[in-house]
Amino acid sequence: MENARISGWQLHVYEGLKIIPFTLHLPFQIVIPALLLVIAFLRNRKKIQSVPMKNTAENS
Repeated sequence: MENARISGWQLHVYEGLKIIPFTLHLPFQIVIPALLLVIAFLRNRKKIQSVPMKNTAENS
């Protein structure tokens, strides 16, 4: 029974240090924010192009 606990603990540590950072942390910290940034950029670009800017002394 003790071997099963040690094996389970070693597997738990291995997964936590080697597998989880690439399968969960990488997407949540890099991929999803980058995707949201691109979506926000594309949405705001459309809004900026459609709004005409007045040529006044305040804008220059």
